[in-house]
Amino acid sequence: MSFHANRRPQRTPWWERWWPVGLLGVAAAGGGTAAAVAPDAARGWVVGCVVVAWAVLALTLAVSVTVLRRRQALLTRSNDEIRGLHDQAQRQARAVGALGHTTLPAVAGMVRDGAGVGDVLATVAPQEEAHRQIIESYAAAVADHQLLRRQHAALSEELDAVNGRILPFAITSLAEGQAVARVINKMEKPADPRLHSLVDTAVRALGISERRAAAAQGASSKALGRVQAKTVSILADLRDMQDRYEGEIFGDLLQLDHKTSQLGMETDRIALLMGGRASRAWNRPIEMESILRGAIGRIAAYQRVRLHCATDAKIVGFAAEGLMHLLAELVDNATKFSPPIDIVPVYVEEASAGVVITIEDSGLKMADAAMVRAEESVSGRNNDLAVLHGTRLGLPVVGRLAAKYGVDVNFRPSSRGGTGVVVLIPTRLVSQEADQTPLLEGLPQSSPLAAAVGLPDPQGVPHTQAPQAPGAPQPPSLPQSPDVPQSPGLPHTRADEAPAPAAGHTPEPPAAPARSPQVPAPAQPPEGLPRRVRRTNAADAATSTSTDSSTPAPDTGTPPEPPAGRHAAPAPAASTWSTPNGLPVRPAGRTMAAAHTGQDEHPDAGSRPAARSAPRRDLGAQFGAFHRSRRTGKEAGAGHGSGDTAESPDGNAPEEAGGTHR
Repeated sequence: MSFHANRRPQRTPWWERWWPVGLLGVAAAGGGTAAAVAPDAARGWVVGCVVVAWAVLALTLAVSVTVLRRRQALLTRSNDEIRGLHDQAQRQARAVGALGHTTLPAVAGMVRDGAGVGDVLATVAPQEEAHRQIIESYAAAVADHQLLRRQHAALSEELDAVNGRILPFAITSLAEGQAVARVINKMEKPADPRLHSLVDTAVRALGISERRAAAAQGASSKALGRVQAKTVSILADLRDMQDRYEGEIFGDLLQLDHKTSQLGMETDRIALLMGGRASRAWNRPIEMESILRGAIGRIAAYQRVRLHCATDAKIVGFAAEGLMHLLAELVDNATKFSPPIDIVPVYVEEASAGVVITIEDSGLKMADAAMVRAEESVSGRNNDLAVLHGTRLGLPVVGRLAAKYGVDVNFRPSSRGGTGVVVLIPTRLVSQEADQTPLLEGLPQSSPLAAAVGLPDPQGVPHTQAPQAPGAPQPPSLPQSPDVPQSPGLPHTRADEAPAPAAGHTPEPPAAPARSPQVPAPAQPPEGLPRRVRRTNAADAATSTSTDSSTPAPDTGTPPEPPAGRHAAPAPAASTWSTPNGLPVRPAGRTMAAAHTGQDEHPDAGSRPAARSAPRRDLGAQFGAFHRSRRTGKEAGAGHGSGDTAESPDGNAPEEAGGTHR
């Protein structure tokens, strides 16, 4: 770095030039004085010493003055250089300030506007080479920075497109089952080749994963469908065996029936999680009470559940099985998380928004975090199988069913100390049909059982009997079988039971009531083939007559009478609020228990023919009588075609016409 030193001469003060001379004069005067006062004998030595000393002093002063002046000159030059450097530094500072505040921003602006480095140097024209190099380097750095910013912006846009549009579209399309090649052709393509390759690989891997998951779910759903079909078939066989056996065997069959129902519930649970459907389907409205009883009957702790149903609403058939499984899961959850000695009440009422079902338990209250997880599970928003717990699958199944049918499921603290669940079934799932006739539409319209519930006869005249006043005499009912014990809430007779005739004696057939002409007669089987005996209701049993076993039964529209070892159905009862089979009829707005109140006891069995003595049945036999009486009462209206029946939603009565199995 060059600079210009200050060459102006500086004048030396006079005292700096003459002080050595003055010092030598003083020294000479002092030496002369010393020589003058010295004795004569030493005067020569004194004069010599004075001269030598003065010469040494003069030499020393000469050397010192010379050195001092040289140093002073050097100091002067150094000061001049320092002043020159200072001035140069100030000029450089001003130049750098101008460069940083004016030149470089102008250079950056020109580069951002698209000007090249050469154009910038030509425009700025720096005077010094260093400034030129700085401006050139800065312009190149700004150009590179602008290029990187543009590349980063483009890459960010592509990443946003991949994250916001491309991958969601691919995931949704693959989840809908579209082919991988079609999805890749339809989706956007990132401009960056590396990103394009990454997205293509990810979509292909995701497609393979989706196909694998879909294949696994499809195979699982089909396998579970076969298991469901076998379960329903086993249940049908068990119900058929319950109609043919009684006593201890019947109790064992009931236990097998209940365990099979629980197995079917577990199978339906896994099938629904795998994207399948329930094991049954209905194409007719089902009563809300039947749906609830069917749901309660599928759980292990059904004896602890108390149902309080205050509605006669019916649920449309396509949603009946799904709602039954949903309610079974919630009731099962309430029984599992409450003390084993406490009951679980279930309340049902009808509101303007639909049917409201409340399930209360007396267990521990759910924590806030557990309540949030439960609400999330039953909302149906998260159907990912990867987040499910291996042992807690009930609530996710509830969520899927609730989302499918639009049912609202909410948890809240229970007044019983545990957690309550409120289920709102919307009005669109509630049947709006005007016909409120009980599930006996298939009965012959002229039968006493149809008359007991108010079905019109063929001439359009209803058979409904008005309830008698409390003081009015009750019509006599049929005698009760002596081998059926009295039990409130259970029927007093079996639909397929009748006193065994005495040996060698053919009982006289009772007078057959008038039958409806609309009922077709069954076709006669070919000669030599066994004839299938259908179970009939009481009215049909009253019209049957004894025939010779080798002679085909006449085409009268009624099945032949069973052999002596079997039981025949008794004649219908004439009670106002009971069916011919002895079952109480529940009018609208009354409970089954209330229907029992005021019924007359059956007379003694003395008026009946001599019956075979049978041991007293246990509870299983009593329940079987109730089950078979309901079953035979409904089978009469199913026509005289096929004798096969299907299970009803409550698990006790057969399905009416229209119910189908999976």
